[in-house]
Amino acid sequence: MLFGGFAEAAGGNNCDPGKEWVVELAGDAVPAMRAVFNIMHGQSRGLMAVDVDSNTFISRLYDIVVVADKYDCISSLRPYAASWVQSLKAENKDEQALLRLSWIFYQLGHKSKYEDVVTRLIKDVADTKTGNPVADLDLPAVLPPHLLESLHAVRERMLRQLLDPISFSVTALITGERTTSTGCSRDDKLAAQCESYMLGKALRELHKKNLYPVPTAKDMTLSLTALDAVITELAAACSGPRFLDYHGTCRAFKPPLRTFGVEWGCRNLKRTTYATEYKYTVDVSELRHITTQAGRTGVDIFGPAELLASHKAPFFGAS
Repeated sequence: MLFGGFAEAAGGNNCDPGKEWVVELAGDAVPAMRAVFNIMHGQSRGLMAVDVDSNTFISRLYDIVVVADKYDCISSLRPYAASWVQSLKAENKDEQALLRLSWIFYQLGHKSKYEDVVTRLIKDVADTKTGNPVADLDLPAVLPPHLLESLHAVRERMLRQLLDPISFSVTALITGERTTSTGCSRDDKLAAQCESYMLGKALRELHKKNLYPVPTAKDMTLSLTALDAVITELAAACSGPRFLDYHGTCRAFKPPLRTFGVEWGCRNLKRTTYATEYKYTVDVSELRHITTQAGRTGVDIFGPAELLASHKAPFFGAS
């Protein structure tokens, strides 16, 4: 950093032995810089056991990874990266922690944990951000490339996939149009009465859930997981009248798709189609970067569990 191609490197007045050499590290977190310098110089006296589930640990580790990436010294974290990554989990984390974890796993090179974090960001976090950098100043400063734009686009697309069938079913019940998947399933003289009953119940239940008029995807304040639960409850509640013979099994709404069956065919649909069991999968560029980073940090071979199972230990190879 001090003698390479960085702005902080020796050059100009910095080379004058008669002048004090002051290196300005504007914008770099001081504790993170201190930790990286200690790692580089083999200073381990400050090491201690900390609670890996705390937001403080995640925030400080995030800063360390930001600094290591900025100064192109991510490989210096190799002795610690695997144990850090293996101890971190995405469960029960808020949006800020998940965003920081996305950067940590992306830069330290752990594919499955990165995919888990992005899956949770897509499904469990409501899309309340404006997309305006000035308005979203509370977001972590550094994130994987295009992550926020991707999250917004996928959430909006999947919200439409959950909301559009609701709008379609309500319209069909109002107009009396028959559908193949919802509405009255009986073609008898009681069908109109059945559909009127389901329409009234559907509108009442939707109103209770603040879903009528049915909002657009852009106006939705619920996360995908929360909306999934609401629609599942609506599908169970808005059935046909049991007092009409054979109409108790009619449904105003269908519950969300639970998993991907063979009918979806193309694997790429799994990336953009909502299902309760949806899992994010990295794209080609993400996979290439994560694989490169894993080679630099050793997260795939130096984790405690991997070492224990292989009866190996970190050691220096023959030079």
